[in-house]
Amino acid sequence: MSASGLASLISAYAGGPERLKAALAAVPEAARPVRPGPGRWSAREIALHLCDAELSMQFRMKRAVAEPGAPVPAFDEKRWTEALGEREDLDLALGAFTSLRAAMTALLRRLPDETWTQTSVHESAGAVTLLEWLERAVRHTENHAAQIDALARAAGR
Repeated sequence: MSASGLASLISAYAGGPERLKAALAAVPEAARPVRPGPGRWSAREIALHLCDAELSMQFRMKRAVAEPGAPVPAFDEKRWTEALGEREDLDLALGAFTSLRAAMTALLRRLPDETWTQTSVHESAGAVTLLEWLERAVRHTENHAAQIDALARAAGR
């Protein structure tokens, strides 16, 4: 990937919290905890999932940098949402997501070129490079923000 392409990707990653907050702000407060159907997550649950997933994603990326080739676990996102979702403070989780992204963005911008091909080994996805983890993080945020956008439209805003 070119230097400008990498810089754009890192900027997209850095913008994830604002993208999530903007999507969530478009959902009326009363509609945020409403599930759109059986087995589907509410806007609140989607947002909390992104906040929780950031912990895992950063561990995976930092492990690729600090311990190339080291294993990284998966996490059961459905169980996390079921067990934690109603108990988590959304504002605090969004603040943590924002802070984590800011700290990781600063680190990513300082990494030498050779670091981007280093891997961590996911238990089901296999070896994944730092660059691939970053791409996945950006896609993951955008995909879920788009789900929240759809919920906002369905709620009539």
